[in-house]
Amino acid sequence: MEQKNLIDWIENGKQIGKAIYYTKDGDTYWQSVGIQKWNNNYKVYFFEILKSKMMSDEGEEELIREFKTMEEAKSYVESVSQIPFIELTPLKGQKVFNPSAI
Repeated sequence: MEQKNLIDWIENGKQIGKAIYYTKDGDTYWQSVGIQKWNNNYKVYFFEILKSKMMSDEGEEELIREFKTMEEAKSYVESVSQIPFIELTPLKGQKVFNPSAI
């Protein structure tokens, strides 16, 4: 996927994102990230939880942050997520997050 396509999709208001399982220190985690331009700002959603605690929601981390620039949003995604920005894709059907929630 070309970064230009991702930025074009975001600039046109399309939500992009991805979810993965990954292993850290012998533990498996579920992580989800999404980004969408909303009301001239960029909203980034981040969620992470230990796979073993998914049924209880204990220890989950869920954040929605808002940024003024695409570069700030992209930098945030790359700093908190195991998912490279370039791997985010347009979402069909259900979205990762509701950008009007905050």
